[in-house]
Amino acid sequence: MRRVLCLLTALLLAACMGTGRAEEPLAEAADKAADPAATAPVRGYILVTAGAMQGWLPLAAEGTEYEYPLVQLQPDGTEMVNIIHITDCGMYIREADCEGQDCVEEGYVTLENRSRRVLGSYLICLPHQLMLQLFSVEELVEMYGGGR
Repeated sequence: MRRVLCLLTALLLAACMGTGRAEEPLAEAADKAADPAATAPVRGYILVTAGAMQGWLPLAAEGTEYEYPLVQLQPDGTEMVNIIHITDCGMYIREADCEGQDCVEEGYVTLENRSRRVLGSYLICLPHQLMLQLFSVEELVEMYGGGR
């Protein structure tokens, strides 16, 4: 388990090493994760894929929540913004500046309700090429071979 958490931390920090504006909030999330109050055990992680970039965000510590503003800077200088609300058991897109607002209407994804949702553990914003996928810590341990 500890090995997987170290791997997730390394992946999160690696995602923050780029130079694009969209990676700045990931760096802030990494700083938040380094805060002792924010390093309490979490139940899961969110894989954030924005265009060609990927990174990990932790669920909030038990009984807390936070918002993550994802700002993607386009070549023409315009910004695409999604505000992701993250709780101790899930996530939802609170606000987006895309036209259709389908991503906002997809609702709240939790570790408990994702098996009953049409999109499962995903939240997707097609206009912004944004995909969020929720994983439990146990799933990540299994995926990354933490028991070996």
